[in-house]
Amino acid sequence: MKLTKLEFSAALKRGQGRALQYVRQHGVSEVADFVLESCLKNPAYDRQCEGSRAAWLFRMFQDSEDYERFSAAILSALSSLPSEADSYDLEHLCELAALMAKAGDEATASALRSRVLGQPLNWPHSLYGCQPLVALDGVPAVIALARRFGQLLIEEPDERPPSVDYLTEDLGILDVAAQELRQLAETDGDIKRYLDNEEVYAARERESQKKPPEERRQEVRERARKELTLDGILNDAARRVGEYPGRYMRFGKYATDDELRIVLQRLLEETQETVCLRLLWIFRRRPLPELHPKIWQLADSKDDALRYAAVEALAQSQDPRIGELGRSRLRSGAFTASDSDTLDLFIRNYQPHDEQLILSALTLLSPDEDEAHSLGSSLLKIRQENTACTSLDILKWVYESTPCTVCRHIAVEQMAAIGGVPPEIVAECLDDADEDLRHLAKESAVATGQQLPLEADH
Repeated sequence: MKLTKLEFSAALKRGQGRALQYVRQHGVSEVADFVLESCLKNPAYDRQCEGSRAAWLFRMFQDSEDYERFSAAILSALSSLPSEADSYDLEHLCELAALMAKAGDEATASALRSRVLGQPLNWPHSLYGCQPLVALDGVPAVIALARRFGQLLIEEPDERPPSVDYLTEDLGILDVAAQELRQLAETDGDIKRYLDNEEVYAARERESQKKPPEERRQEVRERARKELTLDGILNDAARRVGEYPGRYMRFGKYATDDELRIVLQRLLEETQETVCLRLLWIFRRRPLPELHPKIWQLADSKDDALRYAAVEALAQSQDPRIGELGRSRLRSGAFTASDSDTLDLFIRNYQPHDEQLILSALTLLSPDEDEAHSLGSSLLKIRQENTACTSLDILKWVYESTPCTVCRHIAVEQMAAIGGVPPEIVAECLDDADEDLRHLAKESAVATGQQLPLEADH
């Protein structure tokens, strides 16, 4: 395998297995700048949902002649990055530092302990490095953190610090840590305060779990309807409150059919585009009561945001005219990388012959990260909602283009569901940055008799 530096950089950013395989075959020296950049700043596209890439990156430089360069840079960043910096970047550095420390890097181990235990614990700022420190030092780290959290609770008694379960996740030391904390709490007021706080929240969770799921959902619905009333949301729209769809979508999710009809009537009477935009957001996840001609007019608006909102509202309904709108847009030659809403028109209105039309339109695009993620998400929804969509090529497009490991995992799952993952993709996924995708690839390889490389068990 030989990748250009541009190809390697793109694969590294996406977390694709070919990046690790390239380093394994050719060494890290030629691409060290790219790998180091990913070490110093969390490279995940969706940092909230994607798993850690620390172990994946560590494998690229752990045994290399460039280790000292990586170690010095990571140590410097860990020591100098301010606590107000992005918490995902700080957590990423701590995870790398813990792996380096467990491999024998004492300077990094010392820096990690100092950084995590010395961080200011002032809510609502996110804490960082707690799990990596426990992964390194085990129960002693849990005790040190519990004592600090107990001190914090003197001034912030209503907060909930990280639980013992969270701190020890996947380490197999929960029972031992809990037992030692209970013993220490008999004489240590800070640890007792921490455990008492944890028990209060645990009791609330146990009480909540006693209620049937439907009852809990009903409580959520009732809270939402009290918070977002019909008159309130209409007034908000008229006053152009909010720059994002969230609160309007939430109202729409729990609105009654009669309320949605009232919203639609207000939309039909409205002349201000900025107000129409917010009213359309209400139908982002609920079908319109009626496919009125005005909605089709708005779907052809010159204003990008208004057009997108109208198309998304149409996409919630099943109607032959909606599918034809999507097809005409793909055929027009005006389909661009930012038009994922056009693909959404097919989610409930897909026909088997649409595959080639969609693929032909995709081949003309050069999307950036955000555009590729939006297009890929729409393609995955089309496949999920339509068993007639059996195009491996559409899923391959998602696999190659999405910057998100979660979406890439779903794409491979869907490949398996329609008849099997191509062997070359299985081989690459064995080294993917996403742990779940690596497991899926290994299962697929075993099921099909595909030979596993020795590195697959690393």
